[in-house]
Amino acid sequence: MCGMDHFSLMDHNIPTPLHIVNRHAHPSWSVPEGKRGFHNAMLVVSGRGTCYMNGEAQDMYTGQLFHHPMNHSFGYSSSADQPLHCLGGNFMVQTLIQDEQNGTLSTVERLPLNRCSYPGNFAILSRLFTDLAMVWSDPSSCRMIRCRSILLNIFSELLRDSGESYSARKGDEQIRKVAEYMKKHCASRHTLTELADLAELTPSYFGQRFKMLTGETPMEYLNSIRVVKALEYLALGYSISEASFRCGFNDPFYFTRVFKSKKGMSPSAYMNRGELML
Repeated sequence: MCGMDHFSLMDHNIPTPLHIVNRHAHPSWSVPEGKRGFHNAMLVVSGRGTCYMNGEAQDMYTGQLFHHPMNHSFGYSSSADQPLHCLGGNFMVQTLIQDEQNGTLSTVERLPLNRCSYPGNFAILSRLFTDLAMVWSDPSSCRMIRCRSILLNIFSELLRDSGESYSARKGDEQIRKVAEYMKKHCASRHTLTELADLAELTPSYFGQRFKMLTGETPMEYLNSIRVVKALEYLALGYSISEASFRCGFNDPFYFTRVFKSKKGMSPSAYMNRGELML
């Protein structure tokens, strides 16, 4: 459970929303990295993308929450293959400092929240962020009060979730490492048991947790990587058959079926468009 010191730090905070979104991103959507004078929070509902933090890029997966403190550099971009659906926005936070006679407001630049996390109460947070976006779009006179109330509920849920067990966090980190391993070795043959062993998890738990973190089963994720790699080979002039073998598909017919499920058309039809879009 979260320590009471974290709650006490937030007891007198007053959030003010600046811009709230329920964003179904266009494949080319991006926010250039830059230093900004407000807090930002973004919950990934589905899809993939990249988060840029202080010059470093980090993959965005379903179930992740990103928080950027005030005056920190950040940016986002969506995957073209699996556009992001994300909830969140920008906000300021002030805290009330009281003495025996007066009260003053002071801007809060840092909150006791992780920059990137996989909150266990994702469903609750998703509902709260969705409600926040709906209220934000309502022009009624009580909009700001209602938004502040929901933001405070979100803060409370995030602080309660910060007590997630060490073993669960370690398991998620291992799964992310396996996902990176699959990207680097996508042409190799992989089994669920082998990948679970790399993560030091049981195959059943690994498969369930992997899908929660990425939105795909391990094999679906591997096929997505292979299709992207195949597009690179096709752009270099390789035939469909050669590209399929080089990226790990031993059966060109199966490759065509997977490609069509990802791109909505066959590889030959995709190439005939005149421009290979990675």
